[in-house]
Amino acid sequence: MNKRCRPALFTTGIGSLLALCSGSVSALTLMDSDQATLNLDAELVIGQFSSDETYGNDESSPAWTEGYAKYGFSGSYNLAGGAVFGAANALTSGTWGDGDALGVTNGDERETDVEDLYIGYRNHLFELSAGRQNITIGDGFILNGDALNLGKGAGPEALDRGGAYWLAPRKAFDQTAKLSIGESEGLRSDLFWFKSDNYAQAKAEMAGLNVEYVTAQGTVGLMHLEGLDVEENWGFDNRDGQETTSIRFQGNADSDTSTQGNDDTNTYAQVIAIVPF
Repeated sequence: MNKRCRPALFTTGIGSLLALCSGSVSALTLMDSDQATLNLDAELVIGQFSSDETYGNDESSPAWTEGYAKYGFSGSYNLAGGAVFGAANALTSGTWGDGDALGVTNGDERETDVEDLYIGYRNHLFELSAGRQNITIGDGFILNGDALNLGKGAGPEALDRGGAYWLAPRKAFDQTAKLSIGESEGLRSDLFWFKSDNYAQAKAEMAGLNVEYVTAQGTVGLMHLEGLDVEENWGFDNRDGQETTSIRFQGNADSDTSTQGNDDTNTYAQVIAIVPF
């Protein structure tokens, strides 16, 4: 499957950013039987960016390229009325050229690391997984993986995750455990824990509970997220003990699915409460 981004102009706090990107995602089936499946997965994305100024310097007009390749294996094995599943892959990323307009990359970033490395078990009642993986709740407004990808321009060497700041390819938390109960519709819930190895996120450790009711017309959800620990002196000490509660609705304003067409109106609402200590 190929992905292509049209040229787009983004207005940001650092001026205007022009981006053109292209990518390809594919999976080659190596094994497919009644008992097991095994896939060879590959994802390649390259983006060309330019800005008419940089942060704090309207005389500079940087141009830079970001790219990444993600490659590895995923599969499943039927077992005990369900299936064991997992994935193992690596990710190579880089930034070339002047570095991004924010200044968190300088164009010299090149890095290859393990991205996903997890195993799990699922059946018709629940899904349990653990390891290095992405966790996203709802539309990702509050929790959408560990996708802050800084480079060598950000400061201390520990902040460098291989650049590609705007493409944000690295999303997996270093350590996770997640239990999901329920199916794709009706009442369902997620209980999760994760620990980041990202110094830009102060290597935060958090846990949370998400409860949703899903229908064809939309989803009503409640999530509670609590900070358990952080790496001190990296700017986010207040995340240790911070509690965030979110009530959200996302769906279609037209509840009569028989009349839905091109004029459907999507509706989204969210209320968030944050207790810092």
